[in-house]
Amino acid sequence: MSTATATRHPGERAEGLQPARAPAWGRHVRTSRVVLDPNSESALEPDEILVCGTIDPSSVSLFVLVGAPVIDVGGPLSHGVIVARELGLPCVINTRTGTRALRTGDRVRVDGDKGEVVRLHDR
Repeated sequence: MSTATATRHPGERAEGLQPARAPAWGRHVRTSRVVLDPNSESALEPDEILVCGTIDPSSVSLFVLVGAPVIDVGGPLSHGVIVARELGLPCVINTRTGTRALRTGDRVRVDGDKGEVVRLHDR
């Protein structure tokens, strides 16, 4: 498994670890929502792409709304990946810089099949 960093320019790719075998794979295109504190009220809209540092059991409720999580830190058996797989969400983990490179409102494509995050348009 390989890792790379997220980028700040449209069209550039940020690769992370592939989260798991199907059904966590898939693609999702939507606007991103960077959430630095998953326990705060973040005004997360349904189907947005959640970009966060990590996920723990107390922040799983965010996954009910999101279309795909992008997580800075984690491995194939981390909590966020397991929850994403259970909910059938595409997921990319271990981007290392997703929360710094992506901004709330960016149009982003998450490709769980490739373990890739691509910014399509800046906000």
